[in-house]
Amino acid sequence: MPGGEGAAGGKRVTIGPVLATAQASGWPPALLKVAVTAPPEDGKANAAIIEVLAAWLGVKPGTVTQVAGRASREKKFLVSPAVKLPDV
Repeated sequence: MPGGEGAAGGKRVTIGPVLATAQASGWPPALLKVAVTAPPEDGKANAAIIEVLAAWLGVKPGTVTQVAGRASREKKFLVSPAVKLPDV
């Protein structure tokens, strides 16, 4: 993923690594770490994550929907139709 300096959010956009996590109902056994430069206010970071995920997956942003975690560090997204994940 492209990197660069951000003004209000993180220092660069990154995807990965995959982090192991405890099993919870409805959540996968691992989490993908995504960092964006957008600030976590007014949904800007969530929108930026959707854009980054869509580009990484090679799909249109409209196919990525946030389904959980709007105000949390841990978020859940649905990609429809399903796609094969790239290697991280």
